[in-house]
This record gives sequence, structure tokens and C-alpha cells, in this order.
Amino acid sequence: MINYSVNKSRYSIHTLNAIILMLFITPSFASDNNVNCTKTIAILHNDIRTKNLDKYLQSINKNCEYSSYIYAKLVDSLLRDKKYSKAKSYARDAINKDLENKFSFRRYIIDADFIKYKNINGNKKQSWLNIKKDYELLLKDNVFNNDYIVYLRLSETDVILKNYDSAIKWIKKGLKIERISRFYSLMIIISNEKNDHVSALAFLEQAYGLNKDIFKEIDTMIALAESYEKNNDHDNALNSLIKLVQSNPSAKHSDIYRNAVIRINK
Repeated sequence: MINYSVNKSRYSIHTLNAIILMLFITPSFASDNNVNCTKTIAILHNDIRTKNLDKYLQSINKNCEYSSYIYAKLVDSLLRDKKYSKAKSYARDAINKDLENKFSFRRYIIDADFIKYKNINGNKKQSWLNIKKDYELLLKDNVFNNDYIVYLRLSETDVILKNYDSAIKWIKKGLKIERISRFYSLMIIISNEKNDHVSALAFLEQAYGLNKDIFKEIDTMIALAESYEKNNDHDNALNSLIKLVQSNPSAKHSDIYRNAVIRINK
């Protein structure tokens, strides 16, 4: 995540330019609310830290042209900071304020549960089934039919539940909307589980073509290592784990990595 900094005593020159530009395009009779709105948008261009958004959001109502955008950025920031309850609170607030695109915040509320449970390596089947059901309910509303994130979450949830055929169904639908590397990463994991080494390598090439940082993904690289090992290619199995740790040093502290090393070194 890029960390843009703002001088504590005054805005940077880029922030001032953004404010001036946005104030210039705002009618001269603009209310204080619109002034705060333009300040907040300026901050978004220079510093996405939650505390700055939170500060200005308190005085902004739905009359601000950019309220929905600001709320979405704030919720995203809170999710990155692992402040799940607060993220859900702001998402509900956006819905209650009847903001533009308010329906999209329904997904944010489910996202908070998904990300939280995934980060703690939650393994209760019923919890994942509930999350899946919530995402499926979104698809009954046409608003979300073209939201690739919903299909990505559903496919990831089904992979966790080991419902691989269902996961593939969601992946195919998601790829029709947005061609992102994570869909192919999930296919690497599925291919490994299905003992299809050739497909795992093919999907690796497609994922890498879209995202050069794929080697940082713990679940993807471990699946790849296991796929090599099942194919009696011990050297490339170890190389996959080495590449993972080189790209993502924190991976070596995860249980999933330690377990993979034990299995491959047997």
C-alpha cells in the first residue's frame, strides 16, 4: 500500500493544488459541507490514512457529491487496518444515509466478515457457509451481477470449503467481468487438489502475466510446491518455497508454510 504523507502543520503543495482546483469548480455559493467535501477529496489524493478521512467525514452528509466515494475509501482503509467492526459501522451508515451507490456497501459488510475470518485462519465450516450464503444473496440483486469481487469471494470461499467444482463455476463467471490474477491463483490451488500438475503450471503462467507479485501469495505458492512434489519434482517444490520466502519473508512464520516444509522434506 502506498503511504502518502501530509505535513502535520499544513497541506502539501499537491494537496493545496487539489483543494484549489476543486474549490474552483465548486459554485461560489458552496456550503461549508461542500468545502469539507473538497478538502476530503484532496486528502484522498495525498493521504489515505483513516484518521484524516474520519475527521472530515463527520461533517459531511449525502449532499456532498463525493460522499459515496469517500465512504468507500474509508471502509477500504478500515478493512486494511483490520478494524472490521468500524468498517461495518460506516458501511451501514452509508446505507442509512441513502448515499449514491448505497447498495454496494452491502457487500462491504460481508467483506468485513470474510476478510476477518480469513485473516484468523477460521476453519468453522458453518461460518464459511454463512458467508457464502450472504454473497449468493447479493447476486439476487442485479446491482451485483457485474461485481467481480462477489464472484472472487464466492470462489475463494468454495476453495476453503473444498467445493472445487462450484469454485470453478464462480471463477469462470468472474473472469468474464474482470481478468485478474487471483482467479488464476485459485485455479492453481484447485489443480493441485485435483492432482493436475500440468494445469497448475499453465495457470501459473497466466497469473504471473497479470501480476508479477504472485510469488508473495502463500496459499498459491504452497499449492504450486505441493503440485511439483506430487509430480516427483522435489527440486522445483523446494524452489517454490524458497521463492515464496524471498518474495514474502513473513510467510516463513505461518503455520501453512511450516507444515508444507515438513511434508515436502519427508
